[in-house]
Amino acid sequence: MTLSRDALRRPRAGGYAQAHYEELLKGWRRRVLPRLRLVIWPLIAASFIGFALPRPWGWGIGFLGGCLYGFWLNLRDAVPRHIEQWRDGAEGERWTERELRPLEKSGWHVAHDLEGTFGNVDHIVVGRAGVFLLDSKNWFGEVSVQGGIATITPRDNPDAAWAATGLARRMRGASRANKEALQSLTGVRTWIQPVVVVWAPFEEQHVLSDGIAFVAGEVLREWLLEQPTKLDTDSVSALGKAIGS
Repeated sequence: MTLSRDALRRPRAGGYAQAHYEELLKGWRRRVLPRLRLVIWPLIAASFIGFALPRPWGWGIGFLGGCLYGFWLNLRDAVPRHIEQWRDGAEGERWTERELRPLEKSGWHVAHDLEGTFGNVDHIVVGRAGVFLLDSKNWFGEVSVQGGIATITPRDNPDAAWAATGLARRMRGASRANKEALQSLTGVRTWIQPVVVVWAPFEEQHVLSDGIAFVAGEVLREWLLEQPTKLDTDSVSALGKAIGS
């Protein structure tokens, strides 16, 4: 997830995740829907023809056809959960973008959806408090953190709790890589703080665990403003230009 000199700020966050969701959705529909269409569409067509029959047969068949059409529309959008997660991710990134927007009016530099050698960076934030690499997570369930690992527990099914075990390692690696990239571009030596932005019930609100900051999305802006000053204005300006802000 290293930045390059031509890294560009996109008009809004979540573009990478949204595009991937749409690509997976099209692939799923191409693979699954044609087979179902061969069964359902002839039945719908037959129901419209049957609607011309005398009452009550015509009404009954017409009602059946309407139900089949509704079933088809619902089935068309009932994509697998592993695909829906990409759309959820894009939505979480856009929530983070809205939360960060007021900071730009007070001298912070913010860039979203940056692509580089190691993948996709959701957000980079630069201010007097330093540089922050943000990864937005729109999780379904209550979140707790221990040892740098977030555990997500669905409210209606505690037995289905799962842990985001590789997240901390990936984010530390991304921070190191982008630290080197920014230093090469600007000459400014500073650590990049990895931050997981949690869009889910998170009782602790914010916690630093194993070098990773986990921060509830609704308090992200306040948390950033509370961080101690680490950079002078010239460094902030240089880093802001480097991320394309």
